[in-house]
Amino acid sequence: MEAQRNKIEQYCSLYGLELVEAYKDASSGKTMDRPGLQDALKAIKGAKDRCFVAAKLDRLTCSERDLGDLLASHFNNGHPLKIVVEQIDTGTAAGRMVANMLVTVAQWERETISERTKDALAAAKRRRTKLGNPNLSKVQPKAWKATSAQA
Repeated sequence: MEAQRNKIEQYCSLYGLELVEAYKDASSGKTMDRPGLQDALKAIKGAKDRCFVAAKLDRLTCSERDLGDLLASHFNNGHPLKIVVEQIDTGTAAGRMVANMLVTVAQWERETISERTKDALAAAKRRRTKLGNPNLSKVQPKAWKATSAQA
């Protein structure tokens, strides 16, 4: 997260953009239901001369549908989306095209990983492979004593 924040700050400095607020979410761009993202979108809505800067496109979204919704509802009419790592600016037709192409690849990658994982788990079940850590059921919880430094 710190590395992403640094990239955004450097980008803003390089292009003369004032970083008004930084928002973060611990989860990736798999879902749009993230508090930091929703707060950031509210902050640019109705504000004049604001843009949205993200470190990487796949941290924002990995969904073609979500990107399309974002471009239509938030990143238009003078509110471009700028992506640092991929050097995308949706304030241009070329930037929107590149963003759409990259999110298509990100969605494909995410779905392919999911398919491979499901196939591997199904094959393991057919082989009657025990999944997970079999020793977890034998582990007894330890009593931990909290000190002021740990609390």
